Amino acid sequence: MRHRRLLGLLLLTTLLLTACGGDDDDDTDDLAGVEWRLVAVGADRAPDDLGATITFAAEGVASGNTGCNGFSGQWQVRGSELTISGLVMTAMACEDPVMQWEAAFTRVLGDTRSYIIDGNQLTLRDASDSTLAI
Repeated sequence: MRHRRLLGLLLLTTLLLTACGGDDDDDTDDLAGVEWRLVAVGADRAPDDLGATITFAAEGVASGNTGCNGFSGQWQVRGSELTISGLVMTAMACEDPVMQWEAAFTRVLGDTRSYIIDGNQLTLRDASDSTLAI
């Protein structure tokens, strides 16, 4: 009798863990662990030497560089929906063109609502599915 109760409890625990496990729509394998380099914001191509990047770590931490300052924040994916939030950034001052790119890049990160990966290219999109950055 005691073994049946224990077996029932183990079965219930297994079922609960399975039900509370990861969502199949949260497939981040293609996004996480890659350093993505900013190529363009909208139709404006980024300077080749800007060095703006973002990396999505598997633990839900996004980090990168705007070309001037380093940043980090949180990210979450559900299917092709992507949100980036809670950005904190160093506060170095750089030349004007770089600071303008920094402002555009950080605005893109805050406005991102979905993404598409085509080969080795990540495209960030807003709520209306318009391309924000590549």
